[in-house]
Amino acid sequence: MSVTVVYDFYSEVCENTMYGQHFLELPEEMIDRLDDYFDGLEIPTAGGIHPNNVYVNSYTIENDREVATFWTKLIDEDDYDRLEAQGQLESWLDYHRNEIEERLSDRVYVLGYVSGEWHFLQ
Repeated sequence: MSVTVVYDFYSEVCENTMYGQHFLELPEEMIDRLDDYFDGLEIPTAGGIHPNNVYVNSYTIENDREVATFWTKLIDEDDYDRLEAQGQLESWLDYHRNEIEERLSDRVYVLGYVSGEWHFLQ
């Protein structure tokens, strides 16, 4: 025998999970992106794309430095430090935000950016 439970949104599945429920603390636009990513998929009760597994093993938060220097390789550590020391880092990041997101999206699924942190699924 099998039982199928249908949810309208992935975030509804997250509500009743130990770790996945933390996705619901994200800004609404990030929750919407998460729902879009998993739209139409069957969610097993464990492993794979179950919210607990995704939160623990796939969900990543990185700061601007890590994303700009490591994930996208748009700038090296020395140039990042120089821009920061000269007080030009924020304007550089604002100017390159779209390019950073495009490069990051080549490697991961970007949920969003808030308060100097990039949220994505690997």
